[in-house]
Amino acid sequence: MDARGGASGGVGHIGISPLMSTSNPLRVRVALVDRSTAINGLADYAGELGRDPLRARDRRADVMRALINLGAIAHMNKDWAEARRLYQESVTISRGIGDRQNLAVALSNLGDVLCQQGEYNQAIASLQESIAIKRDLGNRVNGAFSR
Repeated sequence: MDARGGASGGVGHIGISPLMSTSNPLRVRVALVDRSTAINGLADYAGELGRDPLRARDRRADVMRALINLGAIAHMNKDWAEARRLYQESVTISRGIGDRQNLAVALSNLGDVLCQQGEYNQAIASLQESIAIKRDLGNRVNGAFSR
């Protein structure tokens, strides 16, 4: 599942879209352009915090999804530290705005990164929380592997 809540064409349970598949270099370049767009969006969001708190609050969901997607790019590039940082930040925002569906995506992706880093106990905790949320939301497809 990707950060928009749709089916993912990505690898494993990483929340990436088919556009970001590493099988085609052109698609990876497009993903990097999307990263630039996302970074610009984050800068715009930061500027809005002081000017219009209501609009900035609405933009937190966009920022959270951008962080998940940026984390997925770092994940694909095996930049574990950067992917972890981005996913952790998206988890914090997801919790803050009550977006449980994207929280489950971020926790699942974070769990995979933690596993890659050898942080197995933290990975298990993150993956278990993701599975529990997916079950609560009725997501039997992505939660089925937990049985």
